[in-house]
Amino acid sequence: MSRAAIYLRVSTDEQRESLDAQERGARQWCERTGASVVAVYRDEGVSGAEWAARAGVQQLRADATAGRCDVVVVRDLDRLGRDAIRLPEFLSHLRDHDVRVVEWSTGQTVELDGMALVVAQLRAGLAQIEREQIAHRVRTALRGKAERGLVVGGEVYGYRRVRSPDGVRYEIDAEQAAIVREVYRRHAEGEGLRVIVRDLNARGVPSPRAGARGTGSWSPGALHEILHRDRYLGVLRWGVTGSRYRGGTRVATAGRDVVEVRDESLRVIDDETWRAVRALDDAARAAADRTPLRRARHLLVGYAVCDACGGPVATARTREGRESVPAYLCAWRRDRGPEVCTARWTRSVARLDALVLDWIGREVLSPEVVADVAAEARRLAAEVPQPTGDLEALRAEERALAATVARLTLALETAPDVPELAARLRSQSDRLRAVRRELATSARPQTPPGLDVAIVEGAARLRDLLTRDTAAAREVLALVLDGRLRVRWEGPRRPVWITGAAELRAESSTQGTPASPEGFGRSLRRVTLHRAA
Repeated sequence: MSRAAIYLRVSTDEQRESLDAQERGARQWCERTGASVVAVYRDEGVSGAEWAARAGVQQLRADATAGRCDVVVVRDLDRLGRDAIRLPEFLSHLRDHDVRVVEWSTGQTVELDGMALVVAQLRAGLAQIEREQIAHRVRTALRGKAERGLVVGGEVYGYRRVRSPDGVRYEIDAEQAAIVREVYRRHAEGEGLRVIVRDLNARGVPSPRAGARGTGSWSPGALHEILHRDRYLGVLRWGVTGSRYRGGTRVATAGRDVVEVRDESLRVIDDETWRAVRALDDAARAAADRTPLRRARHLLVGYAVCDACGGPVATARTREGRESVPAYLCAWRRDRGPEVCTARWTRSVARLDALVLDWIGREVLSPEVVADVAAEARRLAAEVPQPTGDLEALRAEERALAATVARLTLALETAPDVPELAARLRSQSDRLRAVRRELATSARPQTPPGLDVAIVEGAARLRDLLTRDTAAAREVLALVLDGRLRVRWEGPRRPVWITGAAELRAESSTQGTPASPEGFGRSLRRVTLHRAA
């Protein structure tokens, strides 16, 4: 019985019904042919031109390399991709690992000999041309609408969209525009964003809509965006940013053909108030330029969230006896007010840091866990896969992501008025972990002699790093932590609980110390944290 891997892809989130239909058709083909479904890979809302950020196709590639499937079942070949270069290369990779590709819509096996690959390249090239022509037509249509002052974007706070004979236009929303003017006036008079945010939330003023990402409350980040949007001067601008595919992934580019339309009927803010706010920006920027950059000072910033609201953990000062000490607390309660988060917890940095570091040293990197990792690594030595993908590109992405995570962590420490940075930090950290896992399952030398000793010594070095300084401890935490730590408040005079999990993986690293947990490619031990502080 052949082992079938089903691959599904749609280009937009609105096509989820098509995704389900693809899976039904693939499973019916497997039932008819007696194939056993061992995996289903889904890429929702991803273009066929995207390769680097398509998690489903990357996992399919890794599993095919490891010999976990015999056939890939797709509706048609362009589900796998629409790139005249990368699709044939991917098909060649599957062929080299004895994996067939079947289009269930026709029941035909995609031949993977030389001529078939040429045909596949032609099909992918035609699909790529079609995609580019569609994008060009859409962009041309949007440009025409922008030149006529019509709506070419989404919702903008302070305006509503109204339909006119020639299309949809913006119109000032009186209630929302009044809030915009209030925010500008109060900030120009010297009020901080947190003060304004807490007042708006306390008054129950509806916040801008943010779709699934929204919390239903005002944030300093939302005010920051409003205070920097020249739309409120009656300026409609389109095409400021663009994008292109480079290296198999979409990258942002500067706009080359910007359309700007001025409409005084859409003006909300007068020039004098706008200039006053910009002057404050200039002063803040000058002060920031004079402030030297510093590394993140606290262990849990960026790695822990408040369990009550999901907001990031931040730091402030609190008193222990007569002494003022740094303490962790919920950033959303601090910045947005008690209407957003009711958890009134505050715990000293030293207290929570000591608890987490003790957990890592005693339980996550315990001799028993490390011995299990070493034993599993020996067992997996025979399963080392052959080279896959562009390792240099992956390593370059890993370095870039690591730098981005470091910058975002610093920004979260130094610019607490923008808590939305936490979401960006979580996304980039998760991608960094995924890249490191992919590196761990890519080409590597055979397991070196003395692996047990290397793993034990590597774990000892990690334990030593925990005691050196906060920066070193944060590196260890980033390596072992699975997801985010959560801080739960159970009420006044009750303990605060911190929960989470660490994960050690069971393959040697593609780079650096074999015992580095970032290289454990297969999950071996998951150690949970549940302690009161």
